[in-house]
Amino acid sequence: MPQLVWRAVDYGHWTWSSTQWSAFTAQTDLQSRGWGWLEPVHPDDRSGAREPWERTRRTGRFEADYRIRQAATGEFRWFQTRATSVRDMNGRILEWLGTSTDVQELREIQERQSVLVAELQHRTRTLMGVVQGVTDKTLSSSSSLTEIKQRFVTVSAR
Repeated sequence: MPQLVWRAVDYGHWTWSSTQWSAFTAQTDLQSRGWGWLEPVHPDDRSGAREPWERTRRTGRFEADYRIRQAATGEFRWFQTRATSVRDMNGRILEWLGTSTDVQELREIQERQSVLVAELQHRTRTLMGVVQGVTDKTLSSSSSLTEIKQRFVTVSAR
């Protein structure tokens, strides 16, 4: 299974982690329990990983994106982490079941796409400026709509 799977109680205190978690982080199931799972989370992302647990009291869902250190390489990779509550017959939350999915490549693709969109917007604005300049020059040097049309037809025929 490509996801890192875990279980928690009391809004973020882990009670179990999968072998995939252990293989990725080199943390044992026991080490990840309680708030131990935060250890392999990037230091800059730890508060962002804990804070969403406060919202779960209202929503019954946990959602956060943060970086987790891959033990084999020492690299931090982005993960999309989601959890849902398991409730008893009265609606009381018994525990949380969660997964963390590696989204590093997706984030890299989105970053490249943002750069390409910015470049396209820049080129489009530049091209529109050229069109505006040619149009202004043509309008100021023409005496009638017929003459303007003739100039544009002549240019497009080239």
